[in-house]
Amino acid sequence: MKKILGANFKWFILFFVLGAGLTFALGYFIQFNAMSNDFWNILYYGRNMTLAEPESLYNGFFPFGYAFLIGQLPFTYVLPLAYLLNALLAGLFTASVSTLIASTRSIPATILAFYCSIAAPFVFQNANTLSPDIGSAAFTAFAVFLLWRSLLEENQNELSSLNSVLIGVSLGLAFLWRTHAIVSAVAIIIGYFLLVGIRPLRSRVLMVSAFLAVFALQAAVNLVSGHGAIETAQAFNLYKYFHGVNWTNPPTPAEIEKFSLYETIAKDRARFFDLYLPLFKYFILHAWASGLAFLLSPKGRYSRYSLFSFVFIFLYAIPISLGDSARSPVILMGIYLPSVAVLLVVMTDQIKKYINPGRWVTGLVGILFVLAGFQIFYGWAGYDIGLIRASRAESRVLVIIEQALLSHGMKSPSEVFADRYDFYTPNTMPYRSRQIGNWSEDWVWGFSDEFPPLPNDTWEVFARASKEQGIRFLALSPNSFYRGEIFPPIYYGEVELEALGLRFIGQRGNIRIYQFR
Repeated sequence: MKKILGANFKWFILFFVLGAGLTFALGYFIQFNAMSNDFWNILYYGRNMTLAEPESLYNGFFPFGYAFLIGQLPFTYVLPLAYLLNALLAGLFTASVSTLIASTRSIPATILAFYCSIAAPFVFQNANTLSPDIGSAAFTAFAVFLLWRSLLEENQNELSSLNSVLIGVSLGLAFLWRTHAIVSAVAIIIGYFLLVGIRPLRSRVLMVSAFLAVFALQAAVNLVSGHGAIETAQAFNLYKYFHGVNWTNPPTPAEIEKFSLYETIAKDRARFFDLYLPLFKYFILHAWASGLAFLLSPKGRYSRYSLFSFVFIFLYAIPISLGDSARSPVILMGIYLPSVAVLLVVMTDQIKKYINPGRWVTGLVGILFVLAGFQIFYGWAGYDIGLIRASRAESRVLVIIEQALLSHGMKSPSEVFADRYDFYTPNTMPYRSRQIGNWSEDWVWGFSDEFPPLPNDTWEVFARASKEQGIRFLALSPNSFYRGEIFPPIYYGEVELEALGLRFIGQRGNIRIYQFR
């Protein structure tokens, strides 16, 4: 491990323990609440992978890496164990970002990097949910740490064969967690080669080969399942980008096959740029710190990392701006956050040129930097605390709702229809309720067979289908209008429940429970 992590081995372990420990402790505090509504879909995908049905191995939205891992967890304890997995990955992210900056030997910058790696909302939210995105960000950050540690510490670019392989493997694992990590991996490799060079050739070849070897695992899964080697369902996200998606009635794979990005852009170029440019500008704005650091010190010790960060953000923004994923910036954090800390180091070095160097200068610049960004850093803390409070409150609501359902004879959450995709029963397997319009219906093998789609044309049709499928309860919220016009009148008391064959059981939070008579 010391050979891999270098002179800052002890710091890496410390930051890892702090990051992982804090994340798991917060998970325990919120009772391991599954805040990511995609988790249940990914879990179903992972638990139903089987070589006996090759088609089950493929899912166009998510690669198989994260799904396969959580699919092997004991189902009874899947929530705390999945949280532990993400806590370990959050620790890897924190350690990678913080130790990279520790290589500069600037204590204020290292403290800043540590705080950012934990508190930045994109990181905090995805670390403290069961989203796969923190894993993708963690593997990306670890690869960046191995790439740039020696350059920030000693201004040398020699990579050992072992580190080169680990970099490639880490970038490949990031891709096995989230598909769009292929963009970040390519941008990192190109940016590094442009700024550091392609020699020594052996280490560069090992890096790319290791990445392609891991990438090939997903290609093999695709081929075995009867799909193209690089086939994904990302055309769905492009479709959503231009046309939006009604999640109650999402487009089917057959509809998505007819979608053409080229024809859509050619038909209305003005609308395309109206959609594209704001997102592109949003991503490019993350280059402010690296750009400023490079301008302050274009030939200094940290100039290459600053320029690398700037180039990466630009290369990443070009294709990623073609989608509106709220989670795509998470991967960016492993490069962006260190660039903010590097800016602090550069500013300190520049001031020392005009003021007698001393520890007080370093400390003063660090304090002034934090004060300048106080509103941002304080806002992060406020956001994080609010998220934890909301999640803990939500967890309590779900437990109480579950107890109410059990007291009225619920034997399985499959007997419950819920209008929220993130509704589940925390202590009763198989945890998830029945829904309308879940993307798993068309895109996850076996899902529609086990949970046939529920019609929502009229109440009579829905009630009949519910009876046939053993649904005995409704869990409705203000989200009810998303699932069809028949549900809001029930939630807001605008119809006679007896006429619908329902009776009201109770309410907790904004969730109201009804039982079929």
